[in-house]
Amino acid sequence: MKRIFALVLVLALAIGCLAGCGEDKKIKDNNNGKDEAPSSEKTEVMTFNEISETVSKLSKGSEIDIKLSVAVKPVFNETFTESDFLAQVNGLLSKNSKGLYEIPVSIKGFISDSVAELKLKVAEREVSDIIVAEEKAYLNAKSFFNFFISFAGVELVWPCENDYIDIVSFVEYYQNMMAQQMPEDNYDINTEWSDEGDLFAENSAVSLGGIAFLDEETKQQIMNVIEVLKTAIPETMLNSIVNQIVNIAESNKVISKHEDHISFKLDKTNIKGFALAIAGVVRTNGADLIDLVMQAIKNSDKFDEEMKEGMTSGYDKEEVKKEIEETLNEAELSKTLDTFVSEIGDSHLNVTVGANDTKATLLVDILIDGQAAEESESDISQLAIVFEAECAVKEVPEIKAPAKVLTVAEINTLFALLA
Repeated sequence: MKRIFALVLVLALAIGCLAGCGEDKKIKDNNNGKDEAPSSEKTEVMTFNEISETVSKLSKGSEIDIKLSVAVKPVFNETFTESDFLAQVNGLLSKNSKGLYEIPVSIKGFISDSVAELKLKVAEREVSDIIVAEEKAYLNAKSFFNFFISFAGVELVWPCENDYIDIVSFVEYYQNMMAQQMPEDNYDINTEWSDEGDLFAENSAVSLGGIAFLDEETKQQIMNVIEVLKTAIPETMLNSIVNQIVNIAESNKVISKHEDHISFKLDKTNIKGFALAIAGVVRTNGADLIDLVMQAIKNSDKFDEEMKEGMTSGYDKEEVKKEIEETLNEAELSKTLDTFVSEIGDSHLNVTVGANDTKATLLVDILIDGQAAEESESDISQLAIVFEAECAVKEVPEIKAPAKVLTVAEINTLFALLA
């Protein structure tokens, strides 16, 4: 388990670095390795910077089309049959061509940096619509209620005259209601009601024992740590490590760049080589990186001595280096990866990002295949998730805040009905 955890950390580090990589559009000459300006005879490749530029254009106004498919392959037996499963899902899931039971979700609409109007469907059933306008977000609660009732198979009628809820105010109201039902010593409640029809006045606050909202001191401590981390590692060293990871990813066919898209792939064909190479980078640089961070904390004026002692107490660079080398021992990690690869079957993670001047696309294809594992107590042998999104630059029509927003009395009526 320790080595699997280490493997996950190694892959997370690599993926995090890849998410921020990208070079200017250049082509290496095969003969002398020099940078050349792109010619009409050579294929240019997309960079992450180009994707960022397209996203910036889209934020000013675009039409979006999002499709999400979640599919499962249950393990049926004498106590849990396929008929039992179908009765539970009530028609929301249907079997696809791969023998998995699938539920499709779609979101379509318009969005910009200030307004949005999105319609949500599940299995072609209308679920709800969301409107963002005048710095507030609204959900069509009536439509969501009707969808929920139809799925639950009960006969209830929407009890309110209005249709929409102010999402933020509704969440605050719900938290306040839950807080009133809990022991007083767990909550610090300070709620001021508005006479203007809104759920809360501007200066209202609900603090759930520090769980829902961080206090200012904690927020500042987090910001201080981030500032120290940003300055602890020299940029040249960080860039060198990132370049190593990018080269490893490309040589193991984890990442590939094309004219109109960038692809990322992890599966049984490349995960071992990729993980072993990244582990090598961690073994070489890990202790030095941690030491730089620790020294930066000790020398920082953003923390008092007590906090510095708490964060660095017991730190020893040689011990850290020894722990990294033991945990990421190449021979042992190779054995762990062999076992891991033999058990993941057809599991994979595929991500494709595309963009041009007027459109951006994203495809995320995930399959978790447990059929090859020798021992499994899971009720699901396969889980597949496919996320497709297309966003095209387009003028956004006028979007106004809904007029029919639920009052506090109507929300109370709704809660009472559902209870």
